[in-house]
Amino acid sequence: MSTARWTCCRWTSGACSIWGASGRGCASCAHLEEDAGKLLHEVPGGGALDGSIVDLNRAGTPLLEIVTEPDFRSSSACVSFARLLRTTCRFLGVTEGVMQRGHMRFEPNINCRIRLRDGREIATPIVEIKNLNSFRALGDAIEHELREQPKRWLADGVEMGPGAKTTRGWDAERGVTVVQREKEDAHDYRYFPDPDLPTVTVDEAWRERVRGTLPELPLARMDRYAAEAGASGAEAGALVEERGTAELYDAIVDRLVDDGRARSDVARPAANLLLQHGMKLANARGVAVHALGFSAGQAAGIVVMRADGDIAAAALDELLEACCGDSNADPREIAEARGLLIVRDTAQLGRWCDEVIAEQPDVAQQVRDGKVQAVGRLIGAVMARAGGSADAKEAAGDAAGAVGRRLARPRAHRSPPIRGAAGCLDSKRRFYWRWRRLLGSLVRRGRFSVVPAARVRDCRIRNPG
Repeated sequence: MSTARWTCCRWTSGACSIWGASGRGCASCAHLEEDAGKLLHEVPGGGALDGSIVDLNRAGTPLLEIVTEPDFRSSSACVSFARLLRTTCRFLGVTEGVMQRGHMRFEPNINCRIRLRDGREIATPIVEIKNLNSFRALGDAIEHELREQPKRWLADGVEMGPGAKTTRGWDAERGVTVVQREKEDAHDYRYFPDPDLPTVTVDEAWRERVRGTLPELPLARMDRYAAEAGASGAEAGALVEERGTAELYDAIVDRLVDDGRARSDVARPAANLLLQHGMKLANARGVAVHALGFSAGQAAGIVVMRADGDIAAAALDELLEACCGDSNADPREIAEARGLLIVRDTAQLGRWCDEVIAEQPDVAQQVRDGKVQAVGRLIGAVMARAGGSADAKEAAGDAAGAVGRRLARPRAHRSPPIRGAAGCLDSKRRFYWRWRRLLGSLVRRGRFSVVPAARVRDCRIRNPG
């Protein structure tokens, strides 16, 4: 066994909160060990045994145990640090990090400090929970101990001290920890320097040479993604979860920058393409985003098409999936062959609007009567006819203009002013028709947005006639 001292390592920054938590973690030392054999006192899967089974399947397997200082104050901080550690080790090729296969396990040490009413502060005994192989188990086990340790102190009054440390196992089905054994203190392990292991001195020059061979690590990438793409902690974490996905994102952005586009303009659209459409397709296929089969050049082409308004957002899933079959295919040619390019034929859009208005006269009448939000149903029907070949914003403007032109009442049909005793009603009518003219003008120019009825309920104007 050998032990190496580590310096304090930063694991979050102000620019990016990792998976919803922030803080600092100090890894104090690392132990190089070999996994030992174990005794099984029951049949694998459950069942009694007359004796015991010796299991040497993992005996001799190299094991690196990393020990941190007691720097964490919540279960979320522990889980965030564990996620970052796993992602970093996978980035460096240290491990595949498959938790279910035992590639990485976590053993948190937990105790509580309780301040009493008389001002005294007591610390509960440390509990070490062994062999947690999922982030969910890690968080749940810590939360359980944080709830239970004050109750145990109230029951037995035992405080932290020599010989008070225990190890527990996590029962996920019952959601509780169970006692395994009392834990020895450090001096009980009888640590001593091994005379057959020479001292390894790591100088700064050697560290710099090694640092120069490393890729950009997940933490630095997350900070950069937050700065250049406005990514949240969860979004940046999803991009760096797989090294291949992070490198694919960087390649897409670099390709777009090389084509003369500003990094600040393309970083967010490229991230959205991978996080929304790429992740959706990857989850359906059970692979990572970078393993889908499309190239950075194809993805960059799709981003450009979307930015230039040549393809609708609704068609991105189909186009990206089509590119997965052939990484050399031109996405524009695929979009043209599949009819995904946006139709800019205003005459065709006008015909669609006419057909929709004719098919839904009740909705059209609602718009005539001043129910502006009903236009959304007409716009949706136009988009359905377009089948993804019309841009939502453009179709909305055209449909709104068509509705305004086709549904506006002729001047001859306006009610004449009422005078005399009905002066109040006359005033209401004038206000109503002025409002209608203003609305018609805005509709014709597409200068309005459809809002839910709940937001306009209190200010809706009805025809007093």
